[in-house]
Amino acid sequence: FPLTYLTAWHMLMTLGGFKSGQDALILAASSGVSTAAIQIARLANARTVVAVTSDARKADRIKALGADHVIIAEKPGILHRSLRKACPSGADVVIEHLGGAWLMDCVRSVKPGGSIINCGATAGFDAAIDVRYFFSKEISFKGALMGTLEELRLITAHVAAGRLKPVIDSVMDLQDVRKAHEKMQSRELFGKIVIRG
Repeated sequence: FPLTYLTAWHMLMTLGGFKSGQDALILAASSGVSTAAIQIARLANARTVVAVTSDARKADRIKALGADHVIIAEKPGILHRSLRKACPSGADVVIEHLGGAWLMDCVRSVKPGGSIINCGATAGFDAAIDVRYFFSKEISFKGALMGTLEELRLITAHVAAGRLKPVIDSVMDLQDVRKAHEKMQSRELFGKIVIRG
């Protein structure tokens, strides 16, 4: 949890300035950072938590974490249209770590004055962005790399109290680390894989 929950807290609460009653859009919803972000948004009394996954089989588990709506999107281009039903004016904060073509979908999905917070580029390093959205909607884009010691203390208290619950996909022995990497690359996992030494 110190990696994923610290990163998610820093993204949503610190950089995104997320507040009670706001709407969060969280991409790659079954990943470690995103399963943490869903729970943190719910803990922060989000009005609506919308999660995005490419695998419909994961939708029920994502909802069980606290997502109000799950959008199934296997490729970029439809996200902003699919979001209209749940958040007609867009999300206040978008949590994403896909990059690539998904980033423009995020730009279209954030509400005026909102923020897009990124901590990775698993779908690609290059992104074509229509910059007119940034100034016409007055949105911000910030990058995140982990968090602070104070934030770590905060999330540790929430985990210890049971308010945040790390999601473990599976536990594998050190000699099975190759299988763990293959499972990650296949995108079959939900949460994090723990390697036992």
